Amino acid sequence: MRFQTKLSLLFGGLLILSLSMVMMLVGQITRKTVIFEIEQSLATTLLTVNRLHETRVKNLQQNVRLLAGDYGFKAAYGTEDTATIKTALQNHQHRLKDADLMILCDLDGLVLSNTFSDSMNGEPFPWMPVLDEAYDSDSGEVTAYAELDGTVYQLAVTPLLAPDLDAWIISGFRADHNMAIDLSALTSSEVTFVRNSGADTHLVASSLGSEQQAGLITFLQSTPLSSGLVQYRDSRETYIGNLIRLTNVQDLSFSIFVQQSLDAALDPYRELFWYSLLIFLVAIVMFAVAIVRTSRSVTSPITRLSAAAESVSKGQLDITLPVSSEDEIGILTRTFNEMTQGLVEKERVRDL
Repeated sequence: MRFQTKLSLLFGGLLILSLSMVMMLVGQITRKTVIFEIEQSLATTLLTVNRLHETRVKNLQQNVRLLAGDYGFKAAYGTEDTATIKTALQNHQHRLKDADLMILCDLDGLVLSNTFSDSMNGEPFPWMPVLDEAYDSDSGEVTAYAELDGTVYQLAVTPLLAPDLDAWIISGFRADHNMAIDLSALTSSEVTFVRNSGADTHLVASSLGSEQQAGLITFLQSTPLSSGLVQYRDSRETYIGNLIRLTNVQDLSFSIFVQQSLDAALDPYRELFWYSLLIFLVAIVMFAVAIVRTSRSVTSPITRLSAAAESVSKGQLDITLPVSSEDEIGILTRTFNEMTQGLVEKERVRDL
């Protein structure tokens, strides 16, 4: 193998190896950084969702407290007429705006009236543990998630005092797709309300598209989760998600699952990678041209010296090589010329 080829392969291999290692290192650091940022964002998202829920529940409770102290409502309650109480509940529900459901129960847990369905009237309250917890609490107020006819509600229990505890007002708002979409818009993360875990998992509400929901259901059903960060992939993308359990009743497990697309977060870096790869290839081409020119500048004089030395060994002494540089190769060429001139002079002396 020629010296020029060896030199080109040596430096070319070193360049390709070093650039490849740099790109791999940058890629790994970029991926770790993006994952860390997504995890931090998801933690912030869960905190934001919790605070938004707490704020909404507090506003609802505050408004229901005003309702409980309203003379007109107490007068309607005093009539013990289901229709009159329902009308009062509906009027206040429209005024509250946050409330999608209002129920009035007596201390025995029987529904006196409600805005959901007349069939509930006279029946036991569907979520008695909530009332028991409210009765045991100091304030008489509790909140919990519960399901009614396939819809999940965030419930808020408020005591009706006249002046002592006389009944319970239960208000609630739906955890539906609109709510998930609103939370998603506020947090820049996909938000999903999940019921149960394992094979019985299903989505209550979600800001995801139908195809993405199917992928998430498949993942959750195959991988029972506890609270914390997870990473999964559906048919198209890789996601990082975070799950938190919600307060619930009747042994139903409700959770909020927030997620972000890892692939979408990496897209700008992938674009940067392709630009870097293009620059990498251009650098290799430029380096190849430079190393060929450099190696030729080194090997051409050496080749001439080698050929001239071979001619001298055959007795051809009248050889003078051009000195094209002032470096070591130039010095070597000049020394070779001086040597051949000295040999010529010796031959002349010998002939004389």
